[in-house]
Amino acid sequence: MRFQQEHKKIYVVLSLTIVIILLFSFIKFKGSFEMKKYRGEKNIEELYVLDYWDQKLKVYNQDTYKFIRYWKDTENEFQYNFKEYSDVLTSGNSITNNFSIIRYTEKGVRTLLKLPENEALFPLTIDDKDNMYFCRIYYNDDKTEKKRVISKYNEKSNQLDDLAIDVGKLMDVSVIKKKLFFTSYNEEKQKYDLYESNLTERNKIELIKNNIDGSEIYNINDELFLKFSEGKLVSNKEKEYPSAEITIVYKDWLLFLDVKEDSSQNLRIYSTNNKRYVYKIKNLKGYNLNGYTITIFKDDFMKKVDLKSLNSI
Repeated sequence: MRFQQEHKKIYVVLSLTIVIILLFSFIKFKGSFEMKKYRGEKNIEELYVLDYWDQKLKVYNQDTYKFIRYWKDTENEFQYNFKEYSDVLTSGNSITNNFSIIRYTEKGVRTLLKLPENEALFPLTIDDKDNMYFCRIYYNDDKTEKKRVISKYNEKSNQLDDLAIDVGKLMDVSVIKKKLFFTSYNEEKQKYDLYESNLTERNKIELIKNNIDGSEIYNINDELFLKFSEGKLVSNKEKEYPSAEITIVYKDWLLFLDVKEDSSQNLRIYSTNNKRYVYKIKNLKGYNLNGYTITIFKDDFMKKVDLKSLNSI
């Protein structure tokens, strides 16, 4: 009987010991699993955002509301954007070239096409069929510029095709339906000239305006606008819109970034339908667009805003 009692005690103690061991093992496993899960989620909390002023893709941490690193921290390495909002950019080095076409999302960056070392590529415009047009610069072996061309990129074929248009010192391009407009720098007069070409007859160009002060041109609702230094966009039909140092066209809105002396940026959103400002915010670090949602990134918070809900301010 005593033996049985002692045996029962030993059995109980062993049972409790096993339970405790299993319990601690479960807690340890659960903690390890949760830590792995947390570590995995850290990547989701880091978002890629383009700083338009610095011309750098940066990584923004949602927990700290800070940029924590560059996508590429190589010296003289920049990312260049279209004047229409797009997740396609070019990335290259102002000294060594090494240009490529890239696509970024908030979660990462993917290379679409790499260029030879003797070429540079700068985004110009996107047409209504999502064809992308670039300024493609060819360099000689001694790094001097050989020529500039308008190059059209087709993402399906992943090819760049140079257009047979004599563009001289090409500065900017806009495409409206079947017409291609471009500005070229006139070195003799130190002014800019505006040309027109039909995309179906690419060898024919026509000078439509010369000796203009600015080189930037925009397609806004299928109408050509020139940017003037006094901060406005003007069409041939004498329509006017405001502008800024950095102007981005997106659907029915114009997004203006005003850069202050301390490099802080203020955002103004203008509705081309309502012809008024619908949103303003100061001291932002960057923004991303997805559909009709704009995500604002600041030093102390981030938030999403529905563009369709914006009427006026």
